[in-house]
Amino acid sequence: MKHQGKNVVVGNLGDKGLTEAQRKTEERLVKNMLKDERPMEFEETNLFNRLTVEHLVPREANNSHMNHRWVFDDMNQAEMQKLKHVFPRIGNQIRKYVGWKFGKRNGFGTDLEKYMETQDHPGAEKGPCIVIGSGPSLDLHIQQMAEEWEGGIICSSSQYSTLYYHGRAANYCLSYDYRDSPGKMHVPHEHRAHKKTRKVVMPTLMPDLLQHWKGERVYFRTFDPYVQFYETVLPVAYRWIDATIAPFGCSVAAEIALARALGYGPIFLYGCDLSYPGGYTYFTRQLWQEDKKVWKEIKNIPTHKEMAGGVHRYYAEAITALGWLDGIDIIDCSRGVLNDVFPTCDGEQVIHQQGKGPGIDYLMATKQEIRDRLGPVLAGQGSFWVEIHEEDGSVDHKMVRADPNNWAIEMRMYMEAIRQKGANIDIDANLKQITGWVDTFKKTGGKWK
Repeated sequence: MKHQGKNVVVGNLGDKGLTEAQRKTEERLVKNMLKDERPMEFEETNLFNRLTVEHLVPREANNSHMNHRWVFDDMNQAEMQKLKHVFPRIGNQIRKYVGWKFGKRNGFGTDLEKYMETQDHPGAEKGPCIVIGSGPSLDLHIQQMAEEWEGGIICSSSQYSTLYYHGRAANYCLSYDYRDSPGKMHVPHEHRAHKKTRKVVMPTLMPDLLQHWKGERVYFRTFDPYVQFYETVLPVAYRWIDATIAPFGCSVAAEIALARALGYGPIFLYGCDLSYPGGYTYFTRQLWQEDKKVWKEIKNIPTHKEMAGGVHRYYAEAITALGWLDGIDIIDCSRGVLNDVFPTCDGEQVIHQQGKGPGIDYLMATKQEIRDRLGPVLAGQGSFWVEIHEEDGSVDHKMVRADPNNWAIEMRMYMEAIRQKGANIDIDANLKQITGWVDTFKKTGGKWK
């Protein structure tokens, strides 16, 4: 075809797995694009995305990422080869070489999956672990936690500096919010401090945050089959990162998943209020002022009504679903909505007893007991789990959202649909289990509203 006097190659239409109707649509699409006569119709837009965006973007992202530095040097050779620019690059590489040889490394990276395969990572001891959230109840225990707790601690970037201020470095600090910056994570003597903590991060964070960390960086990718970028671009652009964590929406759920994957258990929640107890919205933060070399306290005051709702409800549901799916022993030492979901225990007692002994051990349960406890809670929110039997004898679990007032009809329709696609699913057995969860939820008076 000719466009503006030039030959335009449409492509081999028979080599893309298209039906005859789709081929005709593509031909019409190309002609209309070249003539630019009208906007694309709905089916044309879908086909355009399939032929271009879904096919090209992952490869383009990978190539752009790999070529970035090379292309920059290629286009600026005259400037880059001036001695005033060559010498600093040589000097920087020599400094890195000497630092590497003598152990003074400015941080280094590891794939989370490969890291967990090692035999000496801290979680391999399968001891108890504390997961920290940003709720106001954290103020009640953080000093004792820093002074007495001997087990693992996982926090997010929001609590890292405050925990360090009280005298304890977290075992792991997880960051996945692209808005995070090193400003809220400064501590004194960072080269020494960062050696005590492993920073678990996504490659999509701000570069200054990644480069700020002087210790070991352990990388993972977020995976979400409903987000094209997570499903196709990141796996190609960062093919050397195998580990994935589902995007649970809040750091607490991701911290719990990380603790479980590392082998920790049971898991104790502190500051995971997911609400505003007493009207307070946040814990008391301690931020290190790098320029003034002093700590600055940011104390929270009651500014909201005591409440639990909105996005907190979604977070709580995500954490509950995670607990059901993996059968995790989670014990809540916070003051919020999860008190009606997970077993609760006095936070001071847990720290004093190192997560074991009287008043704590009896709260732990088998995976099935945990699912029996959490199933009714999720059912009250319209979230139902179904079991699908695989050919190798294993059982897969899928969560389905349905109207709590019409779940029986909707769930049967859903299970019938997936059975028609070849799934081995016992519809009656699943309906019986869901009925039991719904009945239990009704008997409890419908907690966690």
